[in-house]
Amino acid sequence: MSQEFIHRFEEKHGSIICRKLTGYDIRRPEELEKAREKKVFEKNCPGLVKDAAEIVKLLIK
Repeated sequence: MSQEFIHRFEEKHGSIICRKLTGYDIRRPEELEKAREKKVFEKNCPGLVKDAAEIVKLLIK
C-alpha cells in the first residue's frame, strides 16, 4: 500500500521529496529561513497534506 501511495503522490506532484515540493532545502538554516519568509509552509503544505490524505482515503477503502 505504501508503494501505491508514493506512486500516486508522485504522479500528482512530481515528487515526495520536501526539497523538490517546496523548492527549498529546509535542512539548511538559510533555506529554512527563506521558506519561512516566503510563507512556503502556509501556502504549499496544506494542499500537499490534503492530497496525501485523499490518496490514503482511496487506498483504505
